Amino acid sequence: AVARAAADENQAQEQISKEQADINKKQADTNSEQEKRAGQADQAAEQQKAEQQKTEAQVPGTAAPGTTVGITNFALRPEVGSIFYNGTQKFTGGVLMDFNVMSTPWVKIGPAVGALYSSTAPGNFMNGVSTASNDNIFQLPGDLKLTVSPDAEHRLNLGVHGGVDVIRSTPSSATAAGAFGGKGVNQKNIASTTTASWDLHPNVGADLDYALSTNVDLTLRPDVTFLSDFNMITATVGLGLKL
Repeated sequence: AVARAAADENQAQEQISKEQADINKKQADTNSEQEKRAGQADQAAEQQKAEQQKTEAQVPGTAAPGTTVGITNFALRPEVGSIFYNGTQKFTGGVLMDFNVMSTPWVKIGPAVGALYSSTAPGNFMNGVSTASNDNIFQLPGDLKLTVSPDAEHRLNLGVHGGVDVIRSTPSSATAAGAFGGKGVNQKNIASTTTASWDLHPNVGADLDYALSTNVDLTLRPDVTFLSDFNMITATVGLGLKL
């Protein structure tokens, strides 16, 4: 009876050992499958990272997903376009500058200044631009510019600007006593000489800036300057260079 009991006990122990071995094997298989899946996930992540680095290498200045792109604090903007006044359309070109004293991914605000040249000589669109004609004006805008970014990548910035437009004009048949746009309402003379008149006028406008990369954006700037005898519309396009 004792021997039989011992044999039964040994048989039960063997069964327990076998069951434990099966459990250990299943756990090892589970761990192996988890390690395999983890390895595949790591491999996929490394492959995605390599593809992203390859894309950024092919397109210099492209930001990683979720990274803010475009101008942050200071932008230099070469501009070309046209002015429209009193039934006349003439070429304009120059440089504008933005100084963002507040710059977040969603909102930018700061002064915007610059200089735009236009010929006012009678004739076609470009007449007088490349000659020694004195029939010309310089616009020197001094504005406060505010833009907001509605998209997730913050590439698009929509805004407004307003302030004053200092206009330097030379006496000619296209001006009234040297003051471009006439004297009186919406005009304050700063200085006058025998060759030029410096006058202050209010102006307002809109701004559309779209980031092409982390260092360059495309800009569109329509603007209205309020003169005395007529108003002047200035429409320019340009590239914003991050400095």
